[in-house]
Amino acid sequence: MVWYLLFISLIFYSWWNPLYVPLLLGSILFNYGLGRAVASGGLPPSSGLWLGVSANLAVLAWFKYSLFLSQAFEPITGFMLPHYDGELPLAISFFTFLQIAYVVDVCRTGKNEGRFSDYALFVVFFPHLIAGPLIHHKELIPQFVKIGRSWRVWQANVVVGMTIFGIGLFKKIGIADTVAPLSDVVFEMARGGADLTLIPAWIGAVAYALQIYFDFSGYSDMAIGLSLMFCLRLPINFNSPYQATSIIEFWKRWHMTLSRFLRDYLYIPLGGGRMGWPRRLLNLMIVMILGGLWHGAGWQFLLWGGLHGAYLVVNHGWRLALGSRQPDMAMPRFLGWAITFTAVIVAWVPFRAADLSTTLNLWASMAGLHGISVPGALRAVGEILPMVRIASADFHPFVILGGYDNLMVMGAALAIALWMPNVYRLIDRRSPALAVTGAPLPRPFALTWSPRVIFAVALMIVVGFCLVINGQGSPFLYFQF
Repeated sequence: MVWYLLFISLIFYSWWNPLYVPLLLGSILFNYGLGRAVASGGLPPSSGLWLGVSANLAVLAWFKYSLFLSQAFEPITGFMLPHYDGELPLAISFFTFLQIAYVVDVCRTGKNEGRFSDYALFVVFFPHLIAGPLIHHKELIPQFVKIGRSWRVWQANVVVGMTIFGIGLFKKIGIADTVAPLSDVVFEMARGGADLTLIPAWIGAVAYALQIYFDFSGYSDMAIGLSLMFCLRLPINFNSPYQATSIIEFWKRWHMTLSRFLRDYLYIPLGGGRMGWPRRLLNLMIVMILGGLWHGAGWQFLLWGGLHGAYLVVNHGWRLALGSRQPDMAMPRFLGWAITFTAVIVAWVPFRAADLSTTLNLWASMAGLHGISVPGALRAVGEILPMVRIASADFHPFVILGGYDNLMVMGAALAIALWMPNVYRLIDRRSPALAVTGAPLPRPFALTWSPRVIFAVALMIVVGFCLVINGQGSPFLYFQF
């Protein structure tokens, strides 16, 4: 079964562009060989650590960052440095991070776990290869020897896995792809220099916040569901992050496996919180800026990471000022949620924007600097607040964004993100996924899934609906990172 899964995973990866398969295989051979050399004593751990991390980062830097760095230094050097300007190899950020974690662990422990086939499958296993979750080798490799299950266990896993996959598919096609046009039109207008008024600017920003959440969490659910069909469990990657009441809690709920990686392989090695509060806050800023850069080679990603770093610094500073590390602190939960959700939406703007000028233009619109449009019935507001530029002609936000139907879809998506239980609360008793160390688990929900006809019919309706409306497939957002 291991060799079969390895084969179909390589076929899956090569379907997009087979030219990058040698790069993926070369990376696997190098890192596994390095781990064997360290574990056997043929290479000192310190040398293996330096060689493994630097080599992996060098490959990632060449394909992903060389063009950005060349453009950044061109004004200084007067010429373009050598760079790569072709297509970004699919999943290079994900399989590089997976293997850096492996090399670091082998150098720390001196143990090289698993056969080559096990290690190769751990890296290329097709459900998580493209966009995560960022699984740890100790979580997946030991499961390979237990893939052979009884028919009853396999049958149960397939049923649960199909349910999770169907929910993820609906998140992607039924929600993310449906609200995407709302954000696309707003960001494209901002990119073109249009002075959007306050309401459509916020509609576009909120639409993108919903799009990326349902797109990426949908992919993670589909990955976990597919894996479960092979009796393999991946870690939970999302736990209703938009319900968080602080930015600290948000990062324990959003892309949980990336948060774990940044904590274990960057924040803690930098010193974590062991060297006093000033150093702790500095480490947080460094980690989040590098985390932003991991997502993409551009100033807007550095800005996004820097904003979240600043948010975390303020949040930890607030806790320090109150003399408590408890999450519930002298602030109503609703107010904490409102501040957190607003801050996250504001930070998504540079993440989605094509460049910094687009970011600044849309931020200005969200601040009301380009005016406010309201329905004609609210025209009196302009008389009360004459200093505010208020227009009421045709309430063009709804005209631009395609009418009230799209806004109703966005409202429904927002309600699902903020109040509905996630899939792991609904299927809690089946333990469909692994817990992430240090992250809160979803609380069980009163209505739990069970293998009954009513749930099977509901799943068929959801999947059928997705197949009907998916006239033209759209790529997952995280494929580009």
